[in-house]
Amino acid sequence: MIEIRLRKITGAISQKVAQMLKLLSTCCHKHKTRWGVDSEMFTRNKGLLETDIFKDASVVFIGLGSAGASIAFDLARCGVGQFVFIDPDRLDMANLSRHPSGYLRNIGKFKIDIIGDNILDINPQAVVYRHKLKVDWDTAERVRKLVRDSDIIVLTADSASVKTVVNKLCIEENIPLLWSGAYRRAAGGQILKVIPHQTACYECFQTSLPDDGDREISSERSANAPAYSDVEVEAEPGLGIDISPIATMTSKLAVQLLLKGKESTLHSLDEDLDCNFYMYFNRREGKAQDFIPMSDHVDGLRILSWYGVKMPCYDDCICCGNPTVETVLDTHSKESQLLQKQLDFIKRSKKSE
Repeated sequence: MIEIRLRKITGAISQKVAQMLKLLSTCCHKHKTRWGVDSEMFTRNKGLLETDIFKDASVVFIGLGSAGASIAFDLARCGVGQFVFIDPDRLDMANLSRHPSGYLRNIGKFKIDIIGDNILDINPQAVVYRHKLKVDWDTAERVRKLVRDSDIIVLTADSASVKTVVNKLCIEENIPLLWSGAYRRAAGGQILKVIPHQTACYECFQTSLPDDGDREISSERSANAPAYSDVEVEAEPGLGIDISPIATMTSKLAVQLLLKGKESTLHSLDEDLDCNFYMYFNRREGKAQDFIPMSDHVDGLRILSWYGVKMPCYDDCICCGNPTVETVLDTHSKESQLLQKQLDFIKRSKKSE
């Protein structure tokens, strides 16, 4: 009897202690302090970035797949203070192999909730807004309000129609856009940096290099979307380690955009990252099969290297230019040669250097 009573008393005490610890944790999170974490947060960034240099920065993320989520985590660790997440999807089994939050416990949860909670674990002082919103022309005005109040937009959704909507909103609201995407089977990637009315927008890019069909399509729904060509394709996920370099480069470009007008030693990178289009390949296959092996020469195109190009605005662009009726009708009727044109463009640029 005595032993049973002792067990009951011990259990009651343990339960009370657990309740007190839970209450303490909740209070600390509510007041955005976790046992002195504020004073230590981001201290290693001093000298490169002041701990609070990005505290008022606001970044909108459209798409929280493997790339979008990774970029969000990078910027959270840099001290970005406000995140706006737009994604209607849940995490499913297909995401486990490469998504930074791809754990069994997260299956079935909305991506905006998973990533939002992770951001607060990285930086309890961050403000996270979550929108289970499908971006299309019907929701464009709702998205516009979110775009208007941000510093930059990071677009990683793989739908061509979403890119068209977001590009137009960014041009009209004069907000910089970073579009980041992977090629088929994540054999490489491309990033377009859009500075409204200064650099080529997404529609300029589509006009110059109209076939975006060699990009990776991460879901069956996207593969069947009417915005894509009628060529039969399957969802072709790539390796997580092949997505990471694309996300990292996008994060780097985002930091440089957010640093505009602020003091930082990282402005030394402004001249190195002044192109508006970047491409990268991680293996010699497909359009990159003729690349020179890494060990052969110093010069020439090779894998595991980023190549930047200054892509000009298209005067007759249907979004940021002054198009004629003929231009609008002809915009999407050109031959499908995206990657070959990109490579030719880069080769010509290197020869002229």
